Amino acid sequence: MGDVITRGFTVNGDHFCLDGKPFQLICGEIHYQRIPRPYWRHRLQAARAMGLNAVSIYMFWNVHEPKPGVFDFSGENNVAEFVRMAHDAGLLVILRPGPYCCAEWDFGGLPWWLLADGNARVRCNDQAYMAAVRRYMKRWAEELVGLQCTRGGPIVMVQVENEYGSYGSDKEYLAAIRDALRGNGFDVMLFTCDGPGDDMLAGGTLPGLVTGVNFGGDPESSFKKLHEFLGTKAAPMLCPEFYTGWFVHWHNKDVFRKNPVKIKQVNHDLQWMLDAGASFSLYMYHGGTNFGFTAGANYFSEYKPDITSYDYDAPLLETGQCNANYHAYREMFAKYQHGGAALPPVPEAPAMGTLPAIHFTRSAALFDHLGPARHEPQVRPMEVFGQQHGLILYRTRVLPAFSGKTVTIRELHDYAHVFLDGHRIATLERGRAGTKPSLLRQFGLLLAKARQDPDVATFKLPSIPAGGATLDILVEAHGRVNYGARLLDRKGITEHVCIDDRIIFMGWEIHSLPLDSTFMGALAFKERAMPGSPARVPMFHEAMFTLAAGDVHDTYLDTSLWRKGMAWVNGRNLGRFWCVGPQDALYLPGCWLKEGENRLVLLDMEGPLPPKVVEKALKGTWKLPAPAMEKIDSKRPPVRGKLHAKG
Repeated sequence: MGDVITRGFTVNGDHFCLDGKPFQLICGEIHYQRIPRPYWRHRLQAARAMGLNAVSIYMFWNVHEPKPGVFDFSGENNVAEFVRMAHDAGLLVILRPGPYCCAEWDFGGLPWWLLADGNARVRCNDQAYMAAVRRYMKRWAEELVGLQCTRGGPIVMVQVENEYGSYGSDKEYLAAIRDALRGNGFDVMLFTCDGPGDDMLAGGTLPGLVTGVNFGGDPESSFKKLHEFLGTKAAPMLCPEFYTGWFVHWHNKDVFRKNPVKIKQVNHDLQWMLDAGASFSLYMYHGGTNFGFTAGANYFSEYKPDITSYDYDAPLLETGQCNANYHAYREMFAKYQHGGAALPPVPEAPAMGTLPAIHFTRSAALFDHLGPARHEPQVRPMEVFGQQHGLILYRTRVLPAFSGKTVTIRELHDYAHVFLDGHRIATLERGRAGTKPSLLRQFGLLLAKARQDPDVATFKLPSIPAGGATLDILVEAHGRVNYGARLLDRKGITEHVCIDDRIIFMGWEIHSLPLDSTFMGALAFKERAMPGSPARVPMFHEAMFTLAAGDVHDTYLDTSLWRKGMAWVNGRNLGRFWCVGPQDALYLPGCWLKEGENRLVLLDMEGPLPPKVVEKALKGTWKLPAPAMEKIDSKRPPVRGKLHAKG
């Protein structure tokens, strides 16, 4: 950073001041953990070029402390380096360190290992929870305390918790977070943010801290609510989250991007805030991608997991390409630059294109890689076995007397593949599982449609042979709930399995299948003939492909011919795919590819769609550059193509 130049960021009545001069925050949200590190600088330079003077960043606790007392601030978790890059790009930084973040991220950023304790309580002044929080806060403060504006860095504000009034009202807890920040050396401005409702503001604010309100429309009304709550207009109008888009769940065909009326209203509201001198942060400026197992879920009337893309209709797409909104905002924001500064040119985004055709040549069966079993009298969730994510298999024996009986899985979290003596007999989805399964012909799966109790799944056993049969319930964990009262969302089967809702199955073998680097590295792939009909058991397929230097660029992996699974390229987990849509392609950053030999592994949980496309699906397909959800716009043909291998 060169010479250390300290700066002052303060409040003066109804506005902020930077170095004593009125300052309007034109900010945008960006999450470094959703972006490959080689692309950080580009995304930040593009933010400044769009006219932003600040970025707002969450810090997700669960990636910085993956195990209790084990911290990771390296590589793509190097938050200090990201903040320094923001400073280099001419941006201030609003730090939002949680400990809870929400953000459609698994468990809202809280670490999974908190759930190993059956008595866990979070987001309150619970002794065990706060001990973990203080340990984490002390450690991350060591990374960032020297990057405050009072010490020559770009951090001008730090948030206390996040939208706490939407969850609770424990003011001792909020005060403890505030005091921990101060105790760890943070002397810059602290603030809270909540929705503009009286109940949210009452529960989530603290005296002496700046108060912000989050909203997606009608800023004049929301700021009026804020001033009424504060009892004065002599307070800055601050919107830490102005929603220019929205997140998307699996099964959801309603993508925000396609609503021109809403886009017009967003632009009108932005113009109102600019003219009124309000400070705001676009949520999101750049959404990025929920790589790996990071996507979260919501639960209101039912459980709804989030898709892999976190595009969010942000002005900068997950690929780093600018959309029409980016250019509209750049033109708008250029007129409101502090001191009349000119905007830098828009940096060129990473190149995109298709890759040469590939072919899957080797496979490995999931059931050949179960590893050791734990023996338990009843089912238990994966967290109690030290498992963070992936799959968990529950295996037991069933008797002939159970033939034709209805089996109930109470609290299925989240998706079950049910096998009897190795043959698939049911597929059950949390929130869509009930008592009357129907055959969905286009998928060839048994799914239940009744919704009397969205977390109770049922299926009927076929005839059981005289010697009994092995019942396997393979449970796939989707994202943990990230918002609301159902945060304690353990994975697997969290209650019990029973017959006719009365006789509980006892005596289980339980296998943890975390799909982490250790598990994936132990897979034994074999050359084998590909099946002539859709596979009915989970399989890993492997393809090796060679790239010339000119072929290494961003692309999309076409998953439209597969039902459900995940994909890894050179050991990087690209995330989940699922035929229910709306997403049918996974973003593959070119910086994760290399000149020479590359490796793609695809986990196929349920087999390609209809039998006639099996051969086609087992040949790698790449999509030309386009947002991962673009093709659902029926009024505009998709800007993408396919490249298949030959025989």
